[in-house]
Amino acid sequence: MQTGTPSKNLISYRASAGSGKTYTLAVEYISLCLTTKDSSYFRKILAITFTNKAAAELKERILDFTKHLITAEDGDDMLIAVEERCHIGAEQIRSRAKKVFSQMLYSYADIHVSTIDHFVLSILKAFSKEMGLSFDFKVELDQGRISELLVDELMRHIGQDEFITETLVAYSYSKLDDGSSWNPRRDLVASTQELFKESSAEALNALGELDDEVIRSGIETLKIQMDLLKKHILVTQKEAKDLLITNGLELSDFHGVSKSPAAIFSRDMDAMGYQPTDGQRNKMDEMAPSGKSKNRGTAETLIPGLIDLGTSIVKDCDMRMLISLVHKERLSLLLANRLSKLLKQLEKEEDMSLLSGNNQRIANVVRGNPAPFIYERLGERFRHFLIDEFQDTSLNQWHNFLPLIDNSLSQGYKNLLVGDAKQSIYRWRNSEVEQIIALPDIHKKGEDSELNRMSELMARTHDSKGLNVNYRSAKAIIAFNNSLFSSLRALLSPELALAYSDVDQEHRKTSKGYVEIHFIEKDVRLEDRFEQILSWIGSCQSDGYALGEIGILVRKNREGQAIANALQEHGIAVNSSDSLLLYGSDNVHLLLNFLQFIHGKKQAKADLFVLHHILERYDEPLRFHELAKAYHYKGSSVLWELFKEKDLQINLKLHLSESIYESAERLCREIWLDEGDPYLQEFMNRLLLHSLNADSSLDGFMEEFERSKWKWSITAAPSEDAVQLMTIHRSKGLQFPVVILPYWKSKTRGHSPKEWFPWDSEPFAQVMLPLTGKLENTPYTPALQREKELQAMDELNLLYVACTRPETRLYMTMVEEGTLVGAVKNHLEPRMEGSIYMEGSAEPHVSKLTSEAQELGKPIPKADPKVLLRTTARSESLYSKEREFGKMVHKILEKNERLEDVPFFIDQMSSGMSLSTDERIELERSVKAALHTEKELKLGERGFVCSKEQEILSPDGRISRLDRLYLTPSNQSAVILDFKTGKPDKKDLQQMERYQELLKAMGYAETEAYLLYTQNAELIQVRS
Repeated sequence: MQTGTPSKNLISYRASAGSGKTYTLAVEYISLCLTTKDSSYFRKILAITFTNKAAAELKERILDFTKHLITAEDGDDMLIAVEERCHIGAEQIRSRAKKVFSQMLYSYADIHVSTIDHFVLSILKAFSKEMGLSFDFKVELDQGRISELLVDELMRHIGQDEFITETLVAYSYSKLDDGSSWNPRRDLVASTQELFKESSAEALNALGELDDEVIRSGIETLKIQMDLLKKHILVTQKEAKDLLITNGLELSDFHGVSKSPAAIFSRDMDAMGYQPTDGQRNKMDEMAPSGKSKNRGTAETLIPGLIDLGTSIVKDCDMRMLISLVHKERLSLLLANRLSKLLKQLEKEEDMSLLSGNNQRIANVVRGNPAPFIYERLGERFRHFLIDEFQDTSLNQWHNFLPLIDNSLSQGYKNLLVGDAKQSIYRWRNSEVEQIIALPDIHKKGEDSELNRMSELMARTHDSKGLNVNYRSAKAIIAFNNSLFSSLRALLSPELALAYSDVDQEHRKTSKGYVEIHFIEKDVRLEDRFEQILSWIGSCQSDGYALGEIGILVRKNREGQAIANALQEHGIAVNSSDSLLLYGSDNVHLLLNFLQFIHGKKQAKADLFVLHHILERYDEPLRFHELAKAYHYKGSSVLWELFKEKDLQINLKLHLSESIYESAERLCREIWLDEGDPYLQEFMNRLLLHSLNADSSLDGFMEEFERSKWKWSITAAPSEDAVQLMTIHRSKGLQFPVVILPYWKSKTRGHSPKEWFPWDSEPFAQVMLPLTGKLENTPYTPALQREKELQAMDELNLLYVACTRPETRLYMTMVEEGTLVGAVKNHLEPRMEGSIYMEGSAEPHVSKLTSEAQELGKPIPKADPKVLLRTTARSESLYSKEREFGKMVHKILEKNERLEDVPFFIDQMSSGMSLSTDERIELERSVKAALHTEKELKLGERGFVCSKEQEILSPDGRISRLDRLYLTPSNQSAVILDFKTGKPDKKDLQQMERYQELLKAMGYAETEAYLLYTQNAELIQVRS
């Protein structure tokens, strides 16, 4: 299906916030489907998004809109939009929509809407042989695990490998000099993240070919070069000084005296950090004799030679500084070398591929093959590509798509690129905002002839369209954002400022809206603003807003944790996966420290934490100093004496004989911790999963907890009567009636990003350097300037995303520090009253949430049995729904073992049922994940034959039904596989252990048992 206008088949939509991007994308998709009579044409369209949630939403919109068109009346907005694109009549659209909708339901899996990572994986599997991977390799998602393994491997060589030992010791000393912790482990783990970036792939490959001796020799060469430069600088200085002394000249004979470029000859060049002043560097050619000098003539004669000597010193100083930076980053070279080798080793041993490196792998294959060959391997030939959130694509991702899009455009097929440069906030995930700004040109195409040819084709076929109507926000909010960001674009470089050329939006809502901005001094802390946050929430509630309609956005999880705790202390419920961290729970900290004490980890910090808690519980905090002093001399016996005094029955013998999980359960009872605490419950779930690992030790869990403490959180059930709290990054794509930004503070200087640069000194082709001011006056100064410009854009884009989330109200506090906040205040100051800016009107609000929905989120009074009965009924209804879902998963797994047949069985079993699109997607995902994980066990290859839903009779007459029972023909070995749709539960383990005992009693000496949780495809081996 060619559109007939090859000159305008590449459409890029500039979709500003709230402009109906998903709606437009869905309408374009449906229009492509309806332009042809082929009702299964949707199989030829590939839509790419960046998150599973966005993919599910778009897929649901496509189905809903197609269904809507079947009965759409003349004049319907969507019908008109499709008519304009398809150039066919309304009756034809309705007729075709009916056929397409029916075909989509029958072939749901053929609606190709997926994440970019999923598509990358399909290409990776198609070309696994060319990439040296087995056909059933696994993709490693956990970069943190690889980082830990790498650092562990490095640390193991301390004391054994002289080179590594010297390098790490020197690094530790440099950290001490900076006033940081001497222990390099945390910094090493953090620094490895730089190595997972796409830009590191080439350097990793090159460094991975070098052995330790070559790396050592290269680093020693750097040191030698610095020493030689230092000597040359000193020799040049001496030559200049001798020339001056011989001719009777002094520094006072030159214009500017100490500020004269000639002063470079008398400076102490022995210090590594010394750099020539700007005057010496930029005005060397302006060296002149002093007007008061008696030796003016002599000085004029010598100046040409002195300028040459001074220029030589400046050049040598710059080179010495650059080499010193490379030498200081020698650990990065060592880490890159080891990481490359470790990845190759893990890929071979564990048959895995690291997700972050896949785009580069594919680039090496895709760019060397024509599009028809790629299609042949994929098993699909797509004619149209629709890429959403284009501003978030990485360079390799975009370049890997280009051959397919080029092939589509050359045949006259339509393609869409949808995005908004103003909402590019994921640069740390390799996205390059310049790609969408550069369209239709191809960013970083260089001298590549093929990329240049594609760029010319894109330029001929490109048409840019803007979505400039905001359907989300009220008039005052849109006017505020239009005015503010039109002004703030001046903070960006001319090239990047193009992103804000379309910032002005029209409003459609009739409500006025309200904006309130407070400016505070930089020494005011977040904690000092809690009362203001509570006041804003109270005002909104008074005006009719439900708590569930209020979104609080923060920059950091730590800020969110503090706000969540403060709100909960005031009785305000909070719904947040970002901020309800286990790490922020006092009960979790207490249990962790008690566990360390009970199991003899001899950590004073943990022991004193326990001591303080016990004294606080018994209202005796003043005794802490006395007992802490006694602890210093007597150790843990002080605690045991206190337990005895307070009659705390802690059975040490039982604790030491139990698993860590069982010990934690016992402690909760012994020290009266509230086992209903959701933080503790989630903590115990994590502990249970850890106890099933090969390393189930407390030390292993402590390492895992430390690594994941900013990720592990409780999952609060969505509640209409709970404030939604999240980071600005997570809020992208969402909207809230009310948005509160409680503490906007410009990003302070922290960890400097690093970048690989070309290096022409053997053995290093590239070196990694931090993008700091020390790169000024080096060949890499343009990269430093570019980083500064992109950081300014990151900051502005984050503010734009935050300010475009609200529908009717925006409240914000800004700390008066930094260029961006200063520019915001300067823009608003003419209309401010004191330190507060207000615009619009805080009108009363009619909540969209029903009173019944709000009632569900409120605490249930124990004295009202009617309410309790009503709540119980609802809970049973929810439980029943979850149970029915579990039954369907089990039923499909019972009847089917082929991934491709899953949609058919879902259609068959859901006939006559009210199954929503989301439920269907979740059902298909759960079943496919379970089948895929089952196949990874490779039981068929081991000679096992499968029986489904196998019943076995126990001696007491009970019948047990096993989801999967695998037996060998010799009937000596057995494998049990049981599917679970809920969360890990201790009862599941006990059930599987009973199954194993039954099979052993039946004569199966060798039995294996596995629990497969379908919700996240988690496979747990049960050891009896």
